[in-house]
Amino acid sequence: MKSYKWYVPVFLIIIIIFQPFLSQWFAVGGISINFVLYFTMLFAFTKKPAHSITVAAVVGLTYDMIYSNWLGKMIILLVVGTIFVMIVDKRIYRENIPGLILFFFAAIFLLENINTIMETGFGEYFGSILFIQTRILWMSLYAAALSIIAGIAYFLTSLRGDRKIRMKGA
Repeated sequence: MKSYKWYVPVFLIIIIIFQPFLSQWFAVGGISINFVLYFTMLFAFTKKPAHSITVAAVVGLTYDMIYSNWLGKMIILLVVGTIFVMIVDKRIYRENIPGLILFFFAAIFLLENINTIMETGFGEYFGSILFIQTRILWMSLYAAALSIIAGIAYFLTSLRGDRKIRMKGA
């Protein structure tokens, strides 16, 4: 059987390159999510933990080298997001759409708050917390809406194959 371990990093590198364009094309009311963060966490549901952490670190390093002011911010966010996925992965099935909605809403809300604090610092963050929380809340709702599509895709792909394998989540 062929191994397709290469497609996730390649897809995420392509998402990194097109992130500025995607955020403009798919913005709803001027609000868009970080697609790199979202898809890295989404693929972490389907991969083994060691592979997921490695992909998150490599993609985070690539993102930081292209877009960030300081090296390590996106690595931290992607690895923490992947660790969230590993914690929750055993407790909810990928096909559980309400579970995915709740998970992505909470994870994006928390990770975008961490991202904003790392970018602006505590002083500016708490100085304009109402505006920031409103934007982050809308980003989280956007990610939750996208997780409906992801849950349906997981469900449709799980219809193939052996039931024992599907129930393990492997």
